[in-house]
Amino acid sequence: MKPATSIALGTLAALTFAYLFIKYDEGDVTLETTLDFLGFSKGARLNHTSVNTDGYIDTDPADLIAEASSVIGADISPDIYALARSGRSEGKNGMEARMHVFMTQADQAGMSVLALTVRQPGSVKDGYFGTQRGRRWASSQDPYEGDVALANKVYSEHRNGIDPTGGASRFVDKSAFGKQEGTRTFAEVEEAWAKEGYQGFSYADASSDFVLFRKV
Repeated sequence: MKPATSIALGTLAALTFAYLFIKYDEGDVTLETTLDFLGFSKGARLNHTSVNTDGYIDTDPADLIAEASSVIGADISPDIYALARSGRSEGKNGMEARMHVFMTQADQAGMSVLALTVRQPGSVKDGYFGTQRGRRWASSQDPYEGDVALANKVYSEHRNGIDPTGGASRFVDKSAFGKQEGTRTFAEVEEAWAKEGYQGFSYADASSDFVLFRKV
């Protein structure tokens, strides 16, 4: 490698680390999201899919689960896979809490996590993983080994009555607001949910952008 190239790469790496350190210090990212960004703790990618023009992955979820199980070398249950895939799709920031919310919503709906994840009656997306539009949450991104490990932990804890969110059934990521035309602001969402009896609160293992909501 030429000296000039080495210097350029070194400078880029230094700037990247400096940016992440500053954002971490400001509370906009966490150690978890930083390590994930740098590729640590992810493990192998379990599928290689893409969303079609209708916003869904036109592969049977059962086939994706079988493929992911083959990569890991152990069976992955449908709900664990749905948690892992949804967690990766919704965001690493507060992922563990997000997974607990998915499980809480599924329990409230009387459905499995997988069934609620792919549910979109009347749409071509119904029964498939895909983007969030028209459904509870996104499941468009492929999971990694680390996501499945976290999903196993969350599933086991939740079923044994351990929920660090205290029963939260909703969440928002403030950094996502204002990116789609016509969407509400965080203040508008917070006000509307307050009228339904929900109160927002922070989560220790996530950045200040991540806000959980539970009924009070």
